[in-house]
Amino acid sequence: MGITVVLADDNEDHLTVVRFVLELAGDMISIVGEAVDGQEALELVRRERPDLVISDLVMPNLDGLELTGLVKRARPETKVIILTGYGGPDFRAVAWRNGADAYVSKRDVAGELVPAIRRVVSRAGPGPGI
Repeated sequence: MGITVVLADDNEDHLTVVRFVLELAGDMISIVGEAVDGQEALELVRRERPDLVISDLVMPNLDGLELTGLVKRARPETKVIILTGYGGPDFRAVAWRNGADAYVSKRDVAGELVPAIRRVVSRAGPGPGI
């Protein structure tokens, strides 16, 4: 089955792009759930126990940072990659403080997401790789 993933993004177009990028990775990645807000994503994490959560930064009900903190408290072994259209070192620092394992700009998803996944799942324990 490879790496199990929950996707969280309130924009269907962004979910479609991420899904397509992950499908190109082949059997390495299996999407076990998709959520349109942070609360739904958290419920999927609790039920599916994925290896990885890929979450948008800005979402309703729980944003990506809040979701990251809750995921890390509930399942520290689950890796989290934050995707966002926002950039800059301030966002990266905040993502890291909330427990994110990586941060990928939405404009770089096609070239950076799969390498970021490989990096974070190859690390033995929780910790930042931003």
